[in-house]
Amino acid sequence: QKDALYFILDQLEAFDDGGENEKAAPNERKRAQQLDAIASYAAHTLTNGPVPIDKINVKVSDLLVNSLREMPEHRGLVTDWGAMLRAIKEDNAAATAHHVTAGDRANLAKQRVLVRMLACAARQEVGSVADEAFLNRGTDADAVEMTSTGNKPVGR
Repeated sequence: QKDALYFILDQLEAFDDGGENEKAAPNERKRAQQLDAIASYAAHTLTNGPVPIDKINVKVSDLLVNSLREMPEHRGLVTDWGAMLRAIKEDNAAATAHHVTAGDRANLAKQRVLVRMLACAARQEVGSVADEAFLNRGTDADAVEMTSTGNKPVGR
């Protein structure tokens, strides 16, 4: 999984050095571009086919976060909250590695991927210092039940 993501990152222009000093930490704008590129790639992959936009499996974005956290050189990318929020806020069109825009479905999917990545990264960061009870405190049991059943109301 991590090796596959390394291959993908090598293909994305946002991860090219571009003459930057390799020892210097990339700035927030560069990191936002990198997050956008990852989300665009994922969105393009998720929307490549006849699956309705409301049925795409955005949960696979969690695997991207897990893999990025395992990469020493990219670990901080998913916890750079400023860059993550900037990538969501800028709302750039989802594009392929060759700068071809992928369409409205992919744009919507990209936003969902970015938000899911933010939520997953935040959950993992908090989970690394807090116990499970803290994460579940104040959780609406009905909402959790609906989420686990695919948003279908459960009969009582």
